[in-house]
Amino acid sequence: MLGTKATLPGEHNYKYNNHTIVIHNLDRKINILPYLRDPSAFHGDPYIDQVIRFQDTFVPLIGTYEGQFGLWQYKSPRQGIIVLEEHFNEARSLMAQLNDLAQRFIQNPSLYDDCIFCQEYYNLTKQGYKLLRKYESHFGFSVVADYLLSLERAGLVSTRLALNSGKNALLSEEVRVVTKRTHLKDEPEEYLTVTIKWREENDIKKLARCDIQVCDFINPASGASLAAIVVAMASAESRPKRIQHRSISMTKQGVLFNRQALYKLGIDSLFYSVGLAEELNEFYYLVGHRAVGDAGHALRHFLPEWYHD
Repeated sequence: MLGTKATLPGEHNYKYNNHTIVIHNLDRKINILPYLRDPSAFHGDPYIDQVIRFQDTFVPLIGTYEGQFGLWQYKSPRQGIIVLEEHFNEARSLMAQLNDLAQRFIQNPSLYDDCIFCQEYYNLTKQGYKLLRKYESHFGFSVVADYLLSLERAGLVSTRLALNSGKNALLSEEVRVVTKRTHLKDEPEEYLTVTIKWREENDIKKLARCDIQVCDFINPASGASLAAIVVAMASAESRPKRIQHRSISMTKQGVLFNRQALYKLGIDSLFYSVGLAEELNEFYYLVGHRAVGDAGHALRHFLPEWYHD
């Protein structure tokens, strides 16, 4: 078989924060499995709309943040970044509890299949989004957005918890996108690729010049999933006006790197989170004293009943 670069159709180059990336806009949905390093690790429908190959873009984010993207000195909506645990003990306590659960997941992955154990994880997530709602007025802002962008799977749960709506709620302003971080054949393991499947064909155009709120558990870690959506939209001349990130946790390096990239694309941003991490391992997972485990795998037990892959 030829290399993946030669066989994936619809290829053109793009820039993300001065890094050259490769976008494959597909004329029709294709089965991505033959192009993957490990097809067995790809869960869900393999027929996708776009492939965004970031190559080595996010490699500098691996490890502990040491100021390579600037000092961490942001404390208000005006500056575009707010982390509750930098202000409130209850947020610090919640993040410590999530880290404790994450360490147990890491030591015993079978706990991801334990609904009772995952219920505790879900309850802390719910509490975290409650804190985000509680302290909006403290910082003098409220979230007003044209659309809610939910990155499936965990984003479906997070969006509903962020709004304090029912688990099975149907939200008219919600745009659902399936993104999966994966690795292609013939590329180094630290290279990241993201596949995209839009639930509704016209949603990529609908979000143009809009104010979007993204409620995801970790946003960003590396930031690759949302970055893939942004560059897919920008390459289609359909970039949003503003993206509001609302999350339980995020990384310093992910925020600063992607904030700069969004600015260069002419997109305003706000990052609002309960907690903060500053260490990513070589698989782009949060590690150290602010690990959260695989949130999507834990929260899958609480997806809407109408959900399907």
